[in-house]
Amino acid sequence: MKAQLDAFSGSDPEAAYTFASSSFKARNSLEQFIAIITTNYEFLLNLDSYTVDGCSKQGDFYLFAVSLIDSNGQAYTMEYTLSLIGTSWGVDAASVISSEGDPAYS
Repeated sequence: MKAQLDAFSGSDPEAAYTFASSSFKARNSLEQFIAIITTNYEFLLNLDSYTVDGCSKQGDFYLFAVSLIDSNGQAYTMEYTLSLIGTSWGVDAASVISSEGDPAYS
């Protein structure tokens, strides 16, 4: 997850895709991933900083709460879902829980 966020902060969605889980990649091509990011999560490509706030286990998945700030100073809270398949960790999903100035955003 941190490596994916670091790739986003470098405006490199292709590199960020490499950190997606194999199950995510089976459902979404690189082109679909880039479309998702540029349409719904463009702030990730302008990421200034992030902090991992916590982690919990839910079944086979690990949920991470992450606070992010983009280059414009806008704050977001996201939830990342990761899984371990074999020996590889991968990002299965991510969603915005809230954003500064729009607490109902999800």
